[in-house]
Amino acid sequence: MKRFFNHLKHSSFVIRRLQNGIIIAIAVLLIIGCVTYIPSVFSVSLAVQTYDLPITSIHTDKQILSLTFDATGTNEQISEILSILDKYNIHATFFVTGEWVSSYPDDVKTISLAGHDIGNYSQSYSEMNELSKEKIQYEISQLHTTIKQLTGTDMTLFRPPYGSYNSFLISCAKQLNYNTIQWNIDSLDWKGYRTDCIIDTVVNHKNLSNGSIILFHNDGKYTKNALEIIIQTLQKKGFSFVPVSKLIESSSSYEVISY
Repeated sequence: MKRFFNHLKHSSFVIRRLQNGIIIAIAVLLIIGCVTYIPSVFSVSLAVQTYDLPITSIHTDKQILSLTFDATGTNEQISEILSILDKYNIHATFFVTGEWVSSYPDDVKTISLAGHDIGNYSQSYSEMNELSKEKIQYEISQLHTTIKQLTGTDMTLFRPPYGSYNSFLISCAKQLNYNTIQWNIDSLDWKGYRTDCIIDTVVNHKNLSNGSIILFHNDGKYTKNALEIIIQTLQKKGFSFVPVSKLIESSSSYEVISY
């Protein structure tokens, strides 16, 4: 009788082991099924949720950079900036607003004739994130038409006012055949920093690399003072300079701001 009960206990233990084994096997199959299925779900999700982001730099093996200038406010320093660029045979990119173009059309022509890029900085230089598609198109297209009439140039580069953007704004610009351009190096000349601070900020910036896009402002208090030394220092580091349009042509791979 004792042997019978021991055998019964052993049988129950075996049954429990078998049950546990079956449960584990089912769990493994479910996990495998989920792993097999999940990627297709993610790919659909990612396909639906696409985001347009601005270009901040370019991936390239060439030691080339772009100097960009946001043209707002006065034109007091523009001739000196252009003279420095001409001295070093550098072509840069100038993002202009409708008001600046209206106030200084001759300067816009001079910039264009010198071989620099002219970029679209919007007609009214106002926050564009909350605008409708129609108003965004007006802000970009109106200035495009003005520049076309003034210089014969069809602009393809757009910079959002104040550097403020969202995916919808960039998408609207893309529909008008514009690349949205930001930067990966801010000179901080707009803060009124001293010449040496602006120089140090740029030439020792952690993001300085092939394909960098550097932000300056035409009316920065010390921009013109810092510009020549920055150019000389970067040239000594082996860099040369091209406008953003040529930078984009040099590579099919862009660096964008990611979150």
